[in-house]
Amino acid sequence: MLGIVGTGLLAQPTNIKLWVQAIGFGEADLVSPIDDASIELMLDTVPSEIPLADPITIVTACAFHSNDIIPAVPPPVKSEGKVICKLLNEDGNAIAEGSMPLSSYDPAETLIIRIDQPAFLGATNFGNVDDAMVIIEGPL
Repeated sequence: MLGIVGTGLLAQPTNIKLWVQAIGFGEADLVSPIDDASIELMLDTVPSEIPLADPITIVTACAFHSNDIIPAVPPPVKSEGKVICKLLNEDGNAIAEGSMPLSSYDPAETLIIRIDQPAFLGATNFGNVDDAMVIIEGPL
């Protein structure tokens, strides 16, 4: 069973207000490759390890979409980009994450970022997740 929900209170996909900060890298300023985005949490149910207990709902992935284009960088590519999705607890601490390479992005795409790095056993249980954050590292 697979479901998709928005972050927060199970709302529609969440538009993310980006906090953008220019960073110097050598002689270039790095700027955010996108202005807005939406993410959805993908859920699945798994059997509980406790006998006769209800199944557990876990977050398996983040679906990322933006209306902005991230163009491919012409060779030589100094660094491939990356999309990172972090699951946060109620205190705003990252409890699990996943990432995937990003060389370019077209608005027709929806990227599925698998959550494969939990900070502790049970970190991806939906009840432990209060928010999600996406970090975009554009290619250089």
